[in-house]
Amino acid sequence: MKKIINTLFLAYNSLPSLSNWKAWIFIAIIFKSLIFILNVDPAEAYNLSSNTFAGHSGDAKTYIEPIENLLKKNSYEDDYRMPGYGWIYYLYRLFFNKGLSLNILVITQLILSSISVYALSLLSIAVFKKTIYFYLTFLAYLISIYVSLYDYQLLTESFGASSLVFTCYFLVRRNGNPIINLLLSGLFITWSFFLKPITAPLLLIFSVYILLRNKNSLFNLKKYNWNHLIIFLLPLIVMDGLWSIRNYNKYEKFIPITKTTYYPETENSYLGSLYDFTTSFGGSIVWWRPGSEMSFFKTSPNIKTSKVTLPNYIYTSKFNNDSLIVVRDLIEKLDSKNISTKTKNNIDNKIKIMLNTFTKSIKDEKPFLYYIGSRIKVLKSFFITSGTQNLFRKESSKLNLINLLIKIFYSGLYLSIVLLGFLGNFSMLAFYRKVRNIDYFLISSVGLYLALAYPLLFKLDENRYFAPAYPFFVISACFLILKFYAYFRRKFTMNA
Repeated sequence: MKKIINTLFLAYNSLPSLSNWKAWIFIAIIFKSLIFILNVDPAEAYNLSSNTFAGHSGDAKTYIEPIENLLKKNSYEDDYRMPGYGWIYYLYRLFFNKGLSLNILVITQLILSSISVYALSLLSIAVFKKTIYFYLTFLAYLISIYVSLYDYQLLTESFGASSLVFTCYFLVRRNGNPIINLLLSGLFITWSFFLKPITAPLLLIFSVYILLRNKNSLFNLKKYNWNHLIIFLLPLIVMDGLWSIRNYNKYEKFIPITKTTYYPETENSYLGSLYDFTTSFGGSIVWWRPGSEMSFFKTSPNIKTSKVTLPNYIYTSKFNNDSLIVVRDLIEKLDSKNISTKTKNNIDNKIKIMLNTFTKSIKDEKPFLYYIGSRIKVLKSFFITSGTQNLFRKESSKLNLINLLIKIFYSGLYLSIVLLGFLGNFSMLAFYRKVRNIDYFLISSVGLYLALAYPLLFKLDENRYFAPAYPFFVISACFLILKFYAYFRRKFTMNA
């Protein structure tokens, strides 16, 4: 045991200094690059470009095609996505072909994700004022591959997580020019907003933090508090102002975000009604996930799905299982290629009327299920997953022993971060006034909002939406672990 302790001390003493950013970022890049390389599959990007290794999902083209249209037609269309992701791609596309630009884009995700590991660790030590928090946060976030699994994919999750880490890092940072720090923080939250508009309510949390971090009351503020807030918000005011002007010129309406919630083809078809119905009782709309409630109606021929039976408690006086089978048969008929446009429109309208009636009946006859029970169910399916969906391209039952053990380890780590992160966030939020550290309020509020917004506000259970919250759960989990360690160490010392 003594040899092990001595070895640990030697390893600790050989670590680079905290200010040696090159060494720490290099360590992060090496580890994350291994995950990146292991997950790259050029075949995934076949319908985007034949010369890229960037991973893609069905959403990828909605970020890339508007930029291609901007380059070819001088028009950003279709514009139901905010251009935060496209901005970066556009910069590369000005100089390189499509395939190379996509490759550089995901490499940029990898680099920023690696830097964010160091930034998150500095943020942790800035909040808790102890060096041990840096080391534990760095280790926990580095080996937690949950966010790393999105670094190679053409999705907003990697940039979304990194941008929010940088936002909070520069906001809490004590050294350096405070005006520059505020501007950088404002730039990153602006980018985050254009990546994921759901981050907009965070502006309220950040504003309260900026106004209160040097005072204990909103009624006792000085001029510089307000000046700092204006500086922080300035990048967003400018960029979203330009975006709103662009939208007004095109649509003659004030549209500060996007003009639609779903894809246009979703809102204009039965799919919007199907989403509303499925979420009305807490069902999963992740139709490609085996066993999801949405797969009862709509499946993919490329994905293995199990037979789904919907629970009896969802039925009302307006529908039963037979009614839903009728809807499913109509959807299958609608998706066939051998029917006229007029027939398709008629079937589509019939499906929408039926599903809207079913949804309203759940709302009227089962209000607890509609407003509360559905959200509890979504919370469960949102958080309780393996956290390793993209780690291996095989079912767990088909993995060899080593890969299965790796998956079990990372799934256990993910679930531990979720559980300890929740407990840590609520603890920090409850005691920040007692310890007189408003940084606790910032970290816990940001983490909890990002984690709960999708499942509670929109009843969406796709686990990737948790990625931007994950780094803040890592900090909170580290907080709880070290607090318990200090408590038990003190208790055992007193009893010795």
